[in-house]
Formats: sequence, C-alpha cells, structure tokens
Amino acid sequence: MHAPRTASSCTFSAESWRELVAQWLAAGVQAKAIHAALCRQHGYAGSYSSVYRLIVSVRGEQPVDTTVRLHFEARHCRPGQHRTEGIEAHSVV
Repeated sequence: MHAPRTASSCTFSAESWRELVAQWLAAGVQAKAIHAALCRQHGYAGSYSSVYRLIVSVRGEQPVDTTVRLHFEARHCRPGQHRTEGIEAHSVV
C-alpha cells in the first residue's frame, strides 16, 4: 500500500525556511517582505500564499502579544481628566 498523501494546502513549499521565517517574524518583518526576501536571497520560487500559510503556522507556535483594556467608572476621574491619563500599562504573560 502507498502512504496517504497530504493535501497541498497542508504543506508549505517554504517549510525549509521555517526557522528563518520565525526569526524574521520575531524581528517584526512583515509577510510581504518575508516572501520577497525568500525569493531574492534564497531562490524561493513558491507563492506568497504558501509563505503566508507558513507564517500563520509559525505564529501559532509563538506566544501572542496581547493588550488588555482597562475600564474605569467615570466617577474615578477628576473633571477634565481623560480616563487613561496617568495609567501605565504593562504586558502580563
């Protein structure tokens, strides 16, 4: 018997560059720039869609940077003070 085939939508032609893509994402490089760099610097000839699917997969492995909104009752503000004045937000992981 033959091994079951994996759908092409489940594999990424850019898979061999997973670690490099993860480093670029961590550095804040955008998806279009990653695709362009792979093509220009590494001879990648695959589609942007394949790179994008890989990026989505890599992002799923990385912790998500989240923002939490804090809401306060208006009575806790001095007249004329915006609700967020004087409040510092810190990331909680």
